[in-house]
Amino acid sequence: MMNAIVPLNIQAVRVNANDNSNVAVQFKGKIAVFEKMPTATSGSNTASTGDMIVSPLEDQTNPTNPLGVGVHLHWELPDYFRCGVQPPTGGDIVFPPAPNRWLVIRTLSIYDNT
Repeated sequence: MMNAIVPLNIQAVRVNANDNSNVAVQFKGKIAVFEKMPTATSGSNTASTGDMIVSPLEDQTNPTNPLGVGVHLHWELPDYFRCGVQPPTGGDIVFPPAPNRWLVIRTLSIYDNT
C-alpha cells in the first residue's frame, strides 16, 4: 500500500440537533439530491449537471431530507485524478485510479513572523 499526503480544498458544515429537526428554520438542509444522478446501471441518459439534481431552497419550508447531525464534508478530487488520457488509437479515456479510502485531518500551523 502506498501513502501520500495530498492537500485538498475541503468545506465543512456542522449540523446540530436543532438544524436536523427543523427547529432552526433558517437551516434548509441539503439542496442536492444525488440519488437523481444517472449511473451506469440506471439506464438514464440525463445529463449529470447541477440543474438536474437540485432541490430549490425556496420550496423547502420543512426540508424532506435534512442533513444528519454531525460534520458534513464537501471536497474535490485532486487534479491528478481528474486528468485522463485517451489512447492515440481512440477508445475510452483512461484516468488514474483514485483511492477509495481517505483520512482527513485538520491541522493548524502558527507561524511567528517576528
